[in-house]
Amino acid sequence: MRMALAGAMLAVAAFGAAAASAGDDVRAQRQTYRFEWKAPFADMSPQGAAIIAEAMQAQRMPSNAEEVRRARQKVLDLISAEKLDLDAIRKAQAEERSLAIKEHARAQEKMLKAYQRLSLQDRRAFAEGMREQEERMMQHLARARERMRDAQERSRMDADRMKREMEKMRKEMLRNAKETGSLWIVIPPVQPVPPVVPPEPVDPDRHG
Repeated sequence: MRMALAGAMLAVAAFGAAAASAGDDVRAQRQTYRFEWKAPFADMSPQGAAIIAEAMQAQRMPSNAEEVRRARQKVLDLISAEKLDLDAIRKAQAEERSLAIKEHARAQEKMLKAYQRLSLQDRRAFAEGMREQEERMMQHLARARERMRDAQERSRMDADRMKREMEKMRKEMLRNAKETGSLWIVIPPVQPVPPVVPPEPVDPDRHG
């Protein structure tokens, strides 16, 4: 979970670094504007932001992506097999995990090389930006969980209301059955409305 969270943070950070390195390029700023609210590196120098962006762009496509994909496919094939072989699934999962850890280590090594090229001020700005980014992400996850709880509560309330309405209808049908001998709910006929008689026309000569 923490590895996945770190990967997501680095992906968002890449956008932020790209936005910070756009400088005075109007077109580049326009292209990255929608990601600026996430940018955790506003205090980094343009040179430092460019170094971080370069390192992160280099790791966006894992070097062993095809191997990881095949390992995951193998796990899924074993899960969907007619006979469930837990030992084989456990071994396939270990292979997938090993590949993922290897790729994570490769990405960290690239970032280590980038850190060596940063000034002290940029390193501090990078660290502070990542702390802020993690806090924003945790707040986002907390809001998502709260929305999920609210949706579940609304669904429960809707189900309770439907249950009460069904119970009310059942009691009405039973009451009607006792009174009429039928389970059908009898709707009283609508009384006809008498037609409206138009007023008699007035003859002006009659009062002349």
